[in-house]
Amino acid sequence: MLGRDFIKVFLKVIVQVLLFVTVCCIFVPFFPTMPREGLDPSWVIGVNQATQQGLTFGRDIIFTFGPYASIYTKSYHPATDHLMIAGGFYLAICYWIALFFLTNKSRELFVFCFVVALAGLMYSFDALLFSYPLLVSLYCFNSINSKENIYINNNVNIFLSVILFSAFGLLPLIKGSNLILCVIIDLLAFLIYFTNYKRSQAIAVVVSPVVLSIIFWVVSGQSLIDFPSYFASMIPIISGYSEAMAIQGINDNISYFLVVAMVILVAIYRENSIPLNLRVFIFAAFFIYFFLAFKGGFVRHDGHALIAGVSILIAALLFAFSFHSNWRYGVLLLSFFVYLSIDSHYVKTSTSSFFGNIKSTYFSAWHGVRNRYKNNTYFETDFINTLNQLNNKAKFPLLEGTTDIYSYNQSYLIASKNIWNPRPVFQSYSAYTADLILKNKNHLLSKNAPDNIIFQVETIDGRIPSIEDGASWPLILTHYQPISFVGNYLFLRKKILAPKVSELLLIRNASYSFGDVVPVLSDSTPIFVEISIKKNVYGKLMNILYKPSQLQITLYLENGVTKIYRIISGMAKSGFLLSPLIENTSEFGALYRGGDLLTNKKVKSFSIMPVSDKEQWERTYDVRFRKVLLPSLFDNKNLY
Repeated sequence: MLGRDFIKVFLKVIVQVLLFVTVCCIFVPFFPTMPREGLDPSWVIGVNQATQQGLTFGRDIIFTFGPYASIYTKSYHPATDHLMIAGGFYLAICYWIALFFLTNKSRELFVFCFVVALAGLMYSFDALLFSYPLLVSLYCFNSINSKENIYINNNVNIFLSVILFSAFGLLPLIKGSNLILCVIIDLLAFLIYFTNYKRSQAIAVVVSPVVLSIIFWVVSGQSLIDFPSYFASMIPIISGYSEAMAIQGINDNISYFLVVAMVILVAIYRENSIPLNLRVFIFAAFFIYFFLAFKGGFVRHDGHALIAGVSILIAALLFAFSFHSNWRYGVLLLSFFVYLSIDSHYVKTSTSSFFGNIKSTYFSAWHGVRNRYKNNTYFETDFINTLNQLNNKAKFPLLEGTTDIYSYNQSYLIASKNIWNPRPVFQSYSAYTADLILKNKNHLLSKNAPDNIIFQVETIDGRIPSIEDGASWPLILTHYQPISFVGNYLFLRKKILAPKVSELLLIRNASYSFGDVVPVLSDSTPIFVEISIKKNVYGKLMNILYKPSQLQITLYLENGVTKIYRIISGMAKSGFLLSPLIENTSEFGALYRGGDLLTNKKVKSFSIMPVSDKEQWERTYDVRFRKVLLPSLFDNKNLY
């Protein structure tokens, strides 16, 4: 009997040690990645560079991510490496503590399954971050439920509450959208503790995240005065995301996810042995978790669907840890089916790649620790060499003064050793609300405007090219002049004297309905439009719950060519250059010469229609037509 008990205890210890090591390997980027070129790698290095330059998040930099973004991106930068390691390790310890108390009475097989899922299937760090607030809510559930209360005394519970909820203060500084789940779970925990007469714990769960968030904020080099601005800046980013970044995907993924989520929620509801208030609490925690995983996975329905796939798998495992329901085995099988279904469309994990992922999880961490121990400049040297390679590829010259780049490719600019002076929303495709676009426009009008702009026309998701930072185009055309054209980039220099004339002149204001063919003034001067398209109540509800139907604009050119593009209502409201149609950087450069160089790209008329459900939008929309007044033409024929 003693031998059997010893083996059981020994096995528990081994599994918990393996769980701790695995959590550390997943959360702590011991072996970080290096900068790369491209759209996503550009914002990755941009956020790190912003931290190094002391730019203020929420004012100078407005983006989805905060000063601890490197924990999420696992990307190395000398200025953020210590934040990445320390923050990742803190999060790993908190995650493991919550798991330890949750799995203490669970079968070793379930715990081992969780280890395997973390080590071999963790394709989505979003899902992992989402799972932490749910994990902590289960800790609260068990600490109150008399049948599951495995803790020593009330003082220990208070201490653990402080530790576990303090990590809620770090998650939004990694990625701002984590704030929603953290705040809701925190409020739910406060209510359940308060109504169960655990007032000290109720206070602890509210105070500890705020205090730790402030500490982490200040440690990252940010000013305490700007702390509220960071969270306020998340409002337009979160509210505008569903329309601007939405793309369609495979509907089966959505159906399978919703079925399993519903099964888990029903199973929780049917746990009649649990007091009603606790069931409501944990039901609400799982519900908001599923809702945000659904939004994260299926609004931008491409590889992001893995957020939903991994989330449902983690939820099923946490459900199995927490409830002794007969449903748990079926839930685990169903969730694994959903994960495999989503994985088969985007990752296609094979048996060899699965075991390769497990091996990589541990060996990458081991090599990272070893390299850091043997040579404390190993990663910094690799970082410098990588930037030199990017610089050699882009071949950007050193420019006098400060420089910004449109619309993305921050990697090239930062690697070029020019002084980076980004607009607040430094990736143009992310400036998708009127408020965000205005901040970028005002940056060009401020005394901190860049001395140089490296410009390239590039867009995503089939949007009309001139719509990204479209409100800034007239300012760029009037306040900057071209100096060279190299490698498909137009190099612009700020004029010594800003033009005294207004860059835009209102010429017509009218209302139209979807499907109307809207005539455009035929003029040698570029035509700028501001289009106000509004969602109705149904559309606003869909924007919150899922995503609204997309809008498309059809352009009828004077040469008989028809072009169809996607437009975003927030971007269209702020305005964009409509005629001539600019589709590449050379054509943008030709605007400086005026005349008839772009005659074949003039737009004769256009029409706007929702792609699918037009009932989500108000039937009529307003259009303001303006002329872009160029104070002087510039002979740049020798640039090309």
